[in-house]
Amino acid sequence: MRREFAFPLKHVLAFKWFFREAKNLKELSERLKNYHFYVASPKSDIIVTTSEARPYLVLFTFIKNRPDGGDLILVQAPWGWYSLTQILKYVRMFAKRVGIFVKLEHQSFKQADNP
Repeated sequence: MRREFAFPLKHVLAFKWFFREAKNLKELSERLKNYHFYVASPKSDIIVTTSEARPYLVLFTFIKNRPDGGDLILVQAPWGWYSLTQILKYVRMFAKRVGIFVKLEHQSFKQADNP
C-alpha cells in the first residue's frame, strides 16, 4: 500500500558552499561517488546528488556560481526522518567528507508550515 503525503517536501534549506579539499566540480563529483552517492550533472555548473538509499531521503543540488563555490539547495522528502537539527548537524559532516565547507543561508520551511 502506497503512503500518501499532504505536501511533497519536508525540509528545504539553502546554503552557501565553498571548495576546500575538492578544488572543482569534477573532484566534488568523484568524492560524492566514492561515498556512494548517485550524481547527475544537467549542466556543467550543476550537480544533483542523493545517496544510494531507496527511497531517497535527501536530495542535494550544488550550483557553482562563484569561483570559490556556490549555492547548495537541500531538500528532504516527506518520508525522511531527519529533524531540522539533525540535518544541520549531518550536512556539515557530509560537506567535510566530500571536501567542501557549507554555511547556512536560509532556514528551511517544514511540511507542517504549508497547507
